[in-house]
Amino acid sequence: HTPARAMHEESIEIWRELGDKKSLVGALNALGQVYFSEGDFEMARSYFEEGLHVEEELGERTDALHNLGIVFYELGDYASAASFLERDLAIQREIGDTRRAALALANLGLVAYEQGDYVLALSRHRESLTIRRTLGAKRGFVYSLEGLAMVYRGLGRPHVASHLWGASQAMSDAKGAPVPPNERARY
Repeated sequence: HTPARAMHEESIEIWRELGDKKSLVGALNALGQVYFSEGDFEMARSYFEEGLHVEEELGERTDALHNLGIVFYELGDYASAASFLERDLAIQREIGDTRRAALALANLGLVAYEQGDYVLALSRHRESLTIRRTLGAKRGFVYSLEGLAMVYRGLGRPHVASHLWGASQAMSDAKGAPVPPNERARY
């Protein structure tokens, strides 16, 4: 067990004993994130699913829908990923959380790309880019540029893709947040 896992597991036990479901949801999602970061997507999925169940009991929404969408994306189950991310997007739009809506759109763009629907992927990434530009969300803007570059590469337009990747790299470098080496493989 990593220290983070042990801490979150202990938190889950405490919140269950106290009957504090709202805090329980946070701890379940946090432990799911730990497993996700370790690459154990099935364990992450189980904690996110439990968190979603508790959220539904409470009539609240936090991160479980989005987290499940990302887990299913990583597992290659793009239909399930799209389903969870679409639900998350609808909620974010309903409550007016444009930052989270942009995140859901960007991830829906990745899903559409993997499904070979480049037109939908392009639309999702463009909408995400527009929102992030309006919000001044620089790192999110960079990710949306990278998503667009990936789509243009898939469309057989490498010059456009190279231009977009170059712009995203320049923006990342300028703000002191270069693209991590493990993400450069997409270039």
